[in-house]
Order: sequence, then C-alpha cells, then structure tokens
Amino acid sequence: MEMEVITEMEMEVKRKGNGGNKGNGNAGKGGNGNGGNRGNGNEGNGENGNRNRNRNHGMNYGGFMPVARECTFQDFLKCKPHNFSGTEGVVGLTRWFEKMETVFNISNCPPKYQVKYATCTLQDSALTWWNSHKRTIGVDAAYAMKWAGLMKLMTEVYCPRNEIQKMETELWNLTVKGNDLTAYTQRFQELILLCTRMVPDEEDRVERFIGGLPDNIQGNVIAANPARLQDAIRIANQLMDKKLQGYAARSAENKRRMESNPKG
Repeated sequence: MEMEVITEMEMEVKRKGNGGNKGNGNAGKGGNGNGGNRGNGNEGNGENGNRNRNRNHGMNYGGFMPVARECTFQDFLKCKPHNFSGTEGVVGLTRWFEKMETVFNISNCPPKYQVKYATCTLQDSALTWWNSHKRTIGVDAAYAMKWAGLMKLMTEVYCPRNEIQKMETELWNLTVKGNDLTAYTQRFQELILLCTRMVPDEEDRVERFIGGLPDNIQGNVIAANPARLQDAIRIANQLMDKKLQGYAARSAENKRRMESNPKG
C-alpha cells in the first residue's frame, strides 16, 4: 500500500514536471524563445541601431531624416538687419553690406531669398530707387539677382566713383603695420566689399590679401596655397601667433640672462 502511494506520487510529480517542461519548453520556445528573440534580438538590434543613428544624426527619426525648414522672412527679421535709406554714404553702405551678410548666415537664408529679403530693409530714397529698378527690368528679374550683383549695383549707385578710386588705391597699398594682423584683416574685408572691380573673384581677393602680409609669413601662406580668403586669413593668423610667441620667448630668455648676469 505504501509502495502504491509512493508510485502514484512519483507519477503525479512526473506529470507536473512534464507540464512544467511544456510550459517552460514550448511556451518558452514560443514565448521566451521567440519572444526572447523578438525582445532581446530585435530590441537589442534596435538599440544598437538607435545608438548608431544617434551617433550619426543626434536623434532617431525612425529611419527618416527631417527636412530642414527654410528661412522665412520672420526668421530673417528676428536677426535684426539694418535699414538703408541711401544717405549714409560709403561707410554706411559698407556697414549695411556687412550686417546683411551676418544676418544671412545666422538665419540660414538661402541665396534665392537674399535679394528679396535684403531689399525689404531699404527705406526712403533707396526704396524709391529699388522700386524704379524693378519696374525697369521686371520683378522676376530683379529678385533673381544674386546678392553679389545687388552689392555691385548699389555700390555703383551710392558710392561716387572718386570715392571708390580712393578705396581701390588704399586696398592696393594696404599692408600689415607692425604685427597688427587683426586691423589689416578688418580693413581689407571692408574695402573688398566696395572694390568689386579690383578684386572680383575669390582668387583675386586671396592674392591681394597675401600681398599685404609681412615677408616673414607671406612665403608660408603662399606655400599653403589657400583657395579661399577665409583659409588665407586663418593660416596667416596661425603663423602670426607663432611669430609673436617666438618674440615673447626670446624676450623672456634675454631678460632671464640679464638678471642672472647683472653688471657690476
């Protein structure tokens, strides 16, 4: 009797065990297996994919990259462009050009809108001139003009020829005074905005900029063969910094020697 009870108990344990195996095995295959594959595999891959996308793009957009929103006129105005009325003279026009290019960069204004947005800041006689110009060549042609074309046109209208000639002469003779590369670069950039006939292309601007550098860095800048003006400016600044650091080091060494060997 005792043996029968034990045998029945063993069989019951085995049945439960098999049921448990079914649950853990089949259900495990269906749940933990496939579910595990779905969770651990795909989710793991998804996490890796997300990490890769985050590494590459900063955010996960579900496989789609967002389209950048174009600059609107309100975006442009938020950057506070200057107005131009036509009576500010050469300096005022130069400042207007400089500010406008800064606003274009900050607002990410595309080239196709630059003339349209910029001319909305014209006032008084300048606005009258622009409206007349639009009527002459047509609205579509006027707004199809490139920013460089508008700068050249406004320079011809608002800068007397004799003033431009003076600035062209200054640009031709402009050189670095002492070691003040910053002042040279600033004045050079102001002059090339208006002296478009003298330096019409980027290559011309690079050549003229290098021509005004001191001999001890000029050769190195030429050897670097910069294709853009900004590249030439960056290289010149790096070389000038090294040059000034060398001066400072030699000056400190001479001072140390003098202090360690004082005259009796």
